[in-house]
Amino acid sequence: MEEGRTRCHEREGWRLGRFVAYSLSNLICVSLSW
Repeated sequence: MEEGRTRCHEREGWRLGRFVAYSLSNLICVSLSW
């Protein structure tokens, strides 16, 4: 049971990290455009 819960948390963290990375790259693109 613990293993499954940890896996779920990891997946959520990965999704969050991907979202942050996407936002950062988007922000950088906008900064370069300026």
